[in-house]
Amino acid sequence: MQAQGLSNYALADRVGVSEGSVRQAANLGTHRLGADTIYNIARELGTTVEALLELPPLSKGDSQGTLPVRYRTGGGVWIEAFDFSDVPLGEVEGAPVKSYPRTQQWYEKLEGDSMNVVFPDGTYLQVVDAIAIQYVPKSGDVVIVERTRDAGFLRERSAKQVEIGADGTVQLWPRSTNPRWQQPIQINDHPTDETVQVRIAAKVVRAIIDLT
Repeated sequence: MQAQGLSNYALADRVGVSEGSVRQAANLGTHRLGADTIYNIARELGTTVEALLELPPLSKGDSQGTLPVRYRTGGGVWIEAFDFSDVPLGEVEGAPVKSYPRTQQWYEKLEGDSMNVVFPDGTYLQVVDAIAIQYVPKSGDVVIVERTRDAGFLRERSAKQVEIGADGTVQLWPRSTNPRWQQPIQINDHPTDETVQVRIAAKVVRAIIDLT
């Protein structure tokens, strides 16, 4: 904002939000703002949505090529394990982030409102396999979380944002206007067949947001 010569109040007036929202975005990050607001702030600052969300930007030529869409991702949707398939649901134009192997990257289509404060329904999330990159959770990261129950026969995939507590606890937060999705989940250290097992399956590195 300083580079653009804008105060918090001036930017808030241009975007149509409160000064407090702009201040919160500067101090806490844009994950607490809606997709339209993030887009408008990016436009006024002459930057991109990816930059505000701290996701790697697309470079020239990156739009050529495709990556597979492997999963539909949405909180509260439990699917029987045999319904998960290795066959892609389709492909989306894009390119892998060069710092990660292409074979470990894919898209997941976000469905529902469990992350609608940041990503609206229908957003394509480009991800990289968490195990392959030996991912270590970091506050602010957006990740794909897989929960399993009934000895692994039922699975749920959802997007969450990482917050590391003062005691080192990893909390995985939805970012939603729906009261159903406003509590964090935690990775259980000693799961059993009778408990819901939680793991981080992938790290989100880019997002394709349709604001039309």
